[in-house]
Amino acid sequence: MQDWKIRKKILFIIIISFVLVFVIITWDLFKEDKYNKRNLVILENNIREDYDQLLKNQIFTVVSMIDNLKNQYEDEHLSEKEIKNKIADTIRNLRYGDTGYYWIDTSDGTNVVLYGSDSEGINRYDLTDDTGKYIVKETIEKAKAGGGFTDYYFPKVGEKEPQPKRAYSAYYESFDWIIGTGIYMDSIGNIITNKITEEKELLRKHVVEHMIIIGGLFIFIIIANMLITKSLIDPMLFASMYAHDVSQSKFNTVIPRNFLKRKDEIGVLICSLHEMNLSIMKNMKEKEDSNIKLNKDNDFLNIILKSIGDGIVVLDSDCKVQIINEAVSNQFHIKPCDILGNDFNVVFNFKDINKRVMDKNIEDNRKREYFLCSNDIELFVEGSFWRIVNENKKSDGHVYVFQNINERLLKNQEIQYLNYHDQLTGLHNRRFFEIKFNELLDNKYFPLGLVVADLNALKLLNDSLGHLIGDELIATFSDVLKKEFSDAETIARIGGDEFAILVPNIEEKVLSKRLTDIKLELAKHQIRNFPISAAFGCAVHTSSVISFAETFKEADEKMYKDKMIDNSIVKNRILASIVQRYFELVPVKKKEVYESIGLAKKFGVILKLDQSMIKRMGKAALVYDIGNVLMEYDYFSQNRKLTEKEKEEIQTHPASAFHILKNIIDYIDVAEIVLCHHENVDGTGYPRGLEGKQIPFESKILSLVTDYCAMGSQRAYRPTLTKKEAMCEIEKNIGLRYDQELSFSFLKMLGSMDEKL
Repeated sequence: MQDWKIRKKILFIIIISFVLVFVIITWDLFKEDKYNKRNLVILENNIREDYDQLLKNQIFTVVSMIDNLKNQYEDEHLSEKEIKNKIADTIRNLRYGDTGYYWIDTSDGTNVVLYGSDSEGINRYDLTDDTGKYIVKETIEKAKAGGGFTDYYFPKVGEKEPQPKRAYSAYYESFDWIIGTGIYMDSIGNIITNKITEEKELLRKHVVEHMIIIGGLFIFIIIANMLITKSLIDPMLFASMYAHDVSQSKFNTVIPRNFLKRKDEIGVLICSLHEMNLSIMKNMKEKEDSNIKLNKDNDFLNIILKSIGDGIVVLDSDCKVQIINEAVSNQFHIKPCDILGNDFNVVFNFKDINKRVMDKNIEDNRKREYFLCSNDIELFVEGSFWRIVNENKKSDGHVYVFQNINERLLKNQEIQYLNYHDQLTGLHNRRFFEIKFNELLDNKYFPLGLVVADLNALKLLNDSLGHLIGDELIATFSDVLKKEFSDAETIARIGGDEFAILVPNIEEKVLSKRLTDIKLELAKHQIRNFPISAAFGCAVHTSSVISFAETFKEADEKMYKDKMIDNSIVKNRILASIVQRYFELVPVKKKEVYESIGLAKKFGVILKLDQSMIKRMGKAALVYDIGNVLMEYDYFSQNRKLTEKEKEEIQTHPASAFHILKNIIDYIDVAEIVLCHHENVDGTGYPRGLEGKQIPFESKILSLVTDYCAMGSQRAYRPTLTKKEAMCEIEKNIGLRYDQELSFSFLKMLGSMDEKL
């Protein structure tokens, strides 16, 4: 601070005072905000406890009421069945609050009472919510254990979207009844949100008040600084500036007359500087003429130095910098006037390849590679020192010559990175993983945890939505792994959809818990509304005697078991999402598809097909057109004739659908049916040009049904056909597109149907 100007020192002191006031006010606001947040947590806990007590009280009240009713009806000599029915009717109509109601199940899960539901008399033991929790099973277990709470997701009455709900259940042993009631938890969030809004508004008010105080203080500081500067500091600053101008050979500074007339110490100082300025100007004029000749010689030398691309630094015998060429100035952003005469080791320093500071012997004239540093700039160079020898064969200094080889270093580093990293995810690759686990086979890293992961349904996403979506899935999954395994020694992508993680010093139960947590985290992520899922397996390596290959095999086998559980479910969910996305892209197709499903099943009954074939026809009718989801353009809405290129693109949709369906176990049996539903019996269809008996029987049925429904559906490029017009169209194409025998049966069925197309 002792080198600062006087104005800055005064301003610094004022600003420090201002900052202290600001910090104190900010700290006070921070404590207020912290206190409010703590009160909100206490409030939320109290509300949740009150809700829990309310649930228990409601159940205890109902149980007490049942006891009373039971005793009353027994006195009336009713049978046990009549008593149960009467009590069930009473419970069914009981309400509390705005939406509170009760339900009753038997201990085997058969529903007795449930408001707004048609499930009475149905066994609900395996009922699950959207998270997979067995709701009824858990309420039964907790009721029999003496009563308990169950958290789950369940729609409100009259709604479809599940909401978070908390229930309490108790066991009524006399009737073997599980009695329960629940409360939706969104009301707690509303209470807390309102309270947060109130606290924020109060805090905002306090912030405004404090800002007004700070603003007033800031205005006061500015006025005080201006008054002090005007009366005292301005003359001192001028004297300092004038002295600096003289030192920089600026001799034309105009001195205000009132400063020269001052009789105090500042006036004496300014007058002395003025006299020194005149003396220097006289000496400078005398030296100017003698320097002209020297400057001509220097100009010639500078021309030579500018023409050389390598960096050149000329040193005298004391290692002081005498000359630098333009290459040095440009590469290090330094001006010759700023460094000439300075010690070389002050201007430059050397670092080795690992950027550790190193000593460089200027007597060493061998070419060497290292980092040359100056002015916060580091260049990787190849350079050497050369001695300047005078006529007496003694050293008169040195010339340092270097070449910038940064580009070569960057290329080497890029090659090194690519050797050990996966380009898509930035994770390490298999080569690095194999090197790393050999390094970690040491007792100090044991137990060494190994996690093997495999993305579910990656090939399905690639086939259905393209490899860009698949790459996005891999990248997102990699980000989750980086977050969840921040303590891992390495995370590697060892295959297309395979990953491996090494975590030193971790127990297997802890590692298994981590895998459970990461699955929950993955459930929060989606790629274009499609779920992300992966199979995991883990094992722990505890001894150098056991081969790491055995540990890897153990983890891999666990992963495959996990994959067998989840993979089919995930693929079915993805298929459902693809169908939904297709309906969103082409809304007109939704009604058409469901009409096709109903008509296909009805035609299957007419043809006396077995139930498995009828079911297969319904599945095929649902997904026959999903190959269109890969098209970026909606050709169905175009009121014009399609180009040949557009027709060719549309004709790829059966093959696209086939590639999607063959990856899903539940739909493998319809993949071939969908692939061939645009084949014509005369061999003019696509994609393979099959004819007659080469076309699967069910594909022939599917083409009749879907074409008929499409004719009655809206299209921009043609009018909607009536039922009679559509039947005529089918009749015209018998033997060309459609199978003759099937067509007659189909037209006969349509003729017997009363409904219109």
